[in-house]
Amino acid sequence: MNTNDRTTGEATPATGDQIDDEGSPTFDERAFIRSARAKSMRRTTALASLVVLVALCVSAGGWVAWNIGIQAQSNRVTAYQYELVSLSQPNTFISGTGRTDLQFPGARNTYAAYRPVGSRPAPRGDVTIEFEIWGGEVASTAGELMSWQAPVREFSGAQMAPALRFLYPLEASAASVPEEAQLLAAATVVTRQRLEAAPASATAEIAVSFKARKTLAELEAWLPSGVTLNWGAVDVWAPEKGPIVTADGSMVGIAFVGPDGIASPVARTQLEKDVVDDLHFIAELAPKGTADRCTTSADFLAQNGVRYYGAVVTGSVSDIRKLLAGPDASCATLGFVVEPWE
Repeated sequence: MNTNDRTTGEATPATGDQIDDEGSPTFDERAFIRSARAKSMRRTTALASLVVLVALCVSAGGWVAWNIGIQAQSNRVTAYQYELVSLSQPNTFISGTGRTDLQFPGARNTYAAYRPVGSRPAPRGDVTIEFEIWGGEVASTAGELMSWQAPVREFSGAQMAPALRFLYPLEASAASVPEEAQLLAAATVVTRQRLEAAPASATAEIAVSFKARKTLAELEAWLPSGVTLNWGAVDVWAPEKGPIVTADGSMVGIAFVGPDGIASPVARTQLEKDVVDDLHFIAELAPKGTADRCTTSADFLAQNGVRYYGAVVTGSVSDIRKLLAGPDASCATLGFVVEPWE
C-alpha cells in the first residue's frame, strides 16, 4: 500500500510498509500493530471520557432534580405544619419557617415550638418531620412526650416542658374509666397542691377537663375575670371512644391565643367556624394517615357541631385556684408556672 509524496510526487510507503532492496514496499506487522494500538487507545480514551462526562452530567442533573424535589416536599410540609401543630397540640405553636437538613434520600425539617404563657413564650422543644422525596413522612410532637411514669407531673423535651393532658368527659360515654384516668385524677391532686404552694401573683398555665362538654358560649361564661382562654380541646370522637386520656398530636383544638395576641369574642366565633376548613386544608397537604384523621374530624364537626371537653387557660395563680374550685372541672394538669416562681 503506497501514498504519494506531496513534495517529490514519488510513492512513499504507508504505515507498516518498508522498502526492500529492489525498492518495493514490504509489510511491517509490528509497526502496523503499534499504529492500530495507538488509534485504539485514543478511541478508548475518547469513549471513556465521553462516558465519564455523561455520567457527571446525569449525576449533576439527578442531584439538582433531587434537591428541587426535596425543596418542594419541604415547602409542602411547612405549608401545613403551623396549622397542624396549633390544632393538634395544646397551646403550642411553631416559630419561623424551620430548618431543613438533607439526609439522602430524604430530609428532615425541624421547627422550634413554644407555648404562650401570659406575655412569655415558654420553650416547648422541637417538632421534627422526616420525609422522603416521594412524600412519606415520620413526624414527632413537640419535645417527644415521654410515657406515663408516675401520677404527678409529666415532662418532655430537652427543656423539660410540663405536658398538658385532658380526660374525655364521662358523660359522653358509658365505658369504664381506664387506669390512665385514675392517674390523671391523682395528678389533679398534685396540681392543686402545687398551685397552693405557688405565689398568688405568678402566672400559671393549666389544662382543665370538663365533666360535660361545653359550647363556646358556655366556655366563655365559665371563665372568671383575669383568666385567658388559650386553647379549646374539641370533641371529634363518637361516644363509644371515651373516656380516654388524650395526647399531643391526637387531639383537635382551637387556638384562641397566638402570635397575633388574644382573640376577641367575635374572633373566637370566627375561629370556631374556620376549624372545619382548617382541617380540610391540612388534609390536602398532609400524608394519608394524617389527612384521613383530619377529614374524619372535619366531617364529625360539620355534622355534630363544635363542643369542648377541655381548655388550656392562663392567668394568675390566685385566679386559677378559684377556677378549679368550681364544679365544672373533672381533672387538671399544671403546665408552666412563670415568674416570679419556677
